[in-house]
Amino acid sequence: PEDVLWIGDDLEVLRRFPGQVIEDAGGRWLVQPLHWRAVQTPPDDLALAIYVVDQTGARVAQLDVPVNGGIAWEPDLVTTLEYRVPLPRELPPGRYRVQAQVYSWADGKVKQLWPATDGAPIVILELPPLEIAPAPVSQAHPSERYPYVPVTAHRALRAICLMLAGAS
Repeated sequence: PEDVLWIGDDLEVLRRFPGQVIEDAGGRWLVQPLHWRAVQTPPDDLALAIYVVDQTGARVAQLDVPVNGGIAWEPDLVTTLEYRVPLPRELPPGRYRVQAQVYSWADGKVKQLWPATDGAPIVILELPPLEIAPAPVSQAHPSERYPYVPVTAHRALRAICLMLAGAS
């Protein structure tokens, strides 16, 4: 059996995986997996929010999705789902907190999660942090490393070199 990290009324969080940043033509994304087990079939209005939070505590990205979206949840179903959180392209390099929250889509009421071991219930689940690396330094094309010399000037320099070589 899987290790249970957090228990909710309808779902259990079994594992927390670190997310990955990807970029494609559609934008920049945090692909955040979550490993779930259904305690019972969740209600249709159950939703998941995933937040990306900066060092000041401000949310810089957020995704809200229905939990039931496309899954036929049945009791004891175990699955890993990947969520694509849109990230701002200009998000500066640094370490960001990633958090998840389960709530009712209909009334916004946040659901509590209880630790599988002893402890107080929580409403926000901390996921592994996200590291945004600095953009790689682009290597200049060889033509950009050397000053451009127009062809006519190049011919003139060649002619002077040939003339000087003949004078020796």
